[in-house]
Amino acid sequence: MKKIIKLIFVIAGCLVWTSCSNNDFTEIESSVKVVSASTAISAAGGTGNIVVTSANPISAYASDNWLKVTTSGSKVDFSAIPNPNSESRNTTVVIKGGSDSTIVNVKQYGSIFKLDMSSTSLYSKDAGGKRAYKMFSNLPVTLNPGADWLTATSDNDSLYVTFAPNTTGKPRQTTLVYSYGETTDTLDVLQMDASYLNGDWKWDVYEYNLSTFDIIENVYDVKATVNATNDSVALAISYSDYTLNMKAAFKQGKLVFEGGQALTKVEATSFYYACPTAYKSGVVTTLSNISISAPYISSNGYTIYSFSDDGLWTDSFDGFAILNFESLADVANLNYKSLLNFWYFPTLYRVEN
Repeated sequence: MKKIIKLIFVIAGCLVWTSCSNNDFTEIESSVKVVSASTAISAAGGTGNIVVTSANPISAYASDNWLKVTTSGSKVDFSAIPNPNSESRNTTVVIKGGSDSTIVNVKQYGSIFKLDMSSTSLYSKDAGGKRAYKMFSNLPVTLNPGADWLTATSDNDSLYVTFAPNTTGKPRQTTLVYSYGETTDTLDVLQMDASYLNGDWKWDVYEYNLSTFDIIENVYDVKATVNATNDSVALAISYSDYTLNMKAAFKQGKLVFEGGQALTKVEATSFYYACPTAYKSGVVTTLSNISISAPYISSNGYTIYSFSDDGLWTDSFDGFAILNFESLADVANLNYKSLLNFWYFPTLYRVEN
């Protein structure tokens, strides 16, 4: 019995070996062979080619219509328009010679654009001048400055913007439009000196009616004085029986209020202090390294600076709590003597000169 079983295994093994050793098919090799190929195209568009050998005249086509293909003798030429997308794209070129064919992959790189700026706006003082910003694009860039006092050019790695001197005595604005591929974007442009801010303004805030504790809107007179040395702006706000003096920084056309600051003395031993506060949570802090800012806005005959949080605080910096303190040590500990009011969502405005 054991000999019979052994014989069966030997026969089965021979059958398997015989089956594995027989060729059931023969690989057919195409007569269309690639000799050379240039198949990578830049995002800006361009051309490439494939050279083949074939026993028969060749024809060719691309699997996607963004690639145009022609043939001449044994050569396949192709071209692509600019790729407007950031992703690379691929297609195949099918080359036929008689009943044979071969397939070649073609790749076009995606578009890249980077403008190295900390904001989406451009600023210059009235004196004007040229500014350069790092920029990279592998597509052609078109620029439209939008005004004759602004010129804009670019090269492989930079955007150049030139401001003509502003002799109008007023701020002026335009929009620089730039395009690459199928993408269009804009930069807001402002030219002005801080000295334009000198003069009379209005201070619009939301505060509490201390009798009913309703939120009401009030408007107060303000006198602005610009320090030409450092472009700081002193604001004398006429509030009830007090003149509350706040300071703002003029930065790149924006007005910026930093965190807590002393406003004015009220008596020999105490003073008012503007502490950043959040409207929704009611949190008050004496932090000085947080800020609210406002861009220059010209609208319907008014100049407007409407302040909002700069995102430097875990809460939302929506305004100031005007608190009375007896010492700086009390300020540090938020140990205040009394509350004058809250100033929420402050806006500085005036009729344009």
